[in-house]
Amino acid sequence: MPEGERRRGLPAAGAASAAVAAALRGHGVDDRDISTSGLNVRADVIWQEGQGQRATGYVASSVLSVRLRNLAAAAEGIAAAVEAGGNDVRLDGLQLGFTDAAAVTALAREAAWQDAASSAAQFAALANAELGDVVTVSEHPASSAPVPVAEMQRAFATDAVAVEAGAASVSVTIAAQWELRHRTR
Repeated sequence: MPEGERRRGLPAAGAASAAVAAALRGHGVDDRDISTSGLNVRADVIWQEGQGQRATGYVASSVLSVRLRNLAAAAEGIAAAVEAGGNDVRLDGLQLGFTDAAAVTALAREAAWQDAASSAAQFAALANAELGDVVTVSEHPASSAPVPVAEMQRAFATDAVAVEAGAASVSVTIAAQWELRHRTR
């Protein structure tokens, strides 16, 4: 490989990053959803007998983090970004999530509460009692890891990448205690 092809300095990395970002913007990605999350510079070295290692230049790369809000257009946007950056582009991963995770968690919390209240009422009835005031409520912390999306991984095609939503879930676990009152007839 000719030496010129092995070197990739900051200007080349910047140009590739700008081309990828422009392609993404051209496919509807907002500026607020594109951010530089890494910049790497390393020496490009060769070994010569009797002289040891010698730096011949530097190789630079930048890392973009991109949020694609339109899943239907994601495949086209990714394909355009890869085409714009050419051989300089590496797709390091794809992670699907919720646009409003707090709202989804609130719905899961409400469902957990309804389930706890229903179970408590059933136990009270079995004990020939009725539910009194709530004594304690606690939520068990959920994992902060990304929500896995079933069947998301696809083999990369030569012309486009399929991005499938699959199914995702949010889990909330609560513990609640109620007073039990003697049933009044």
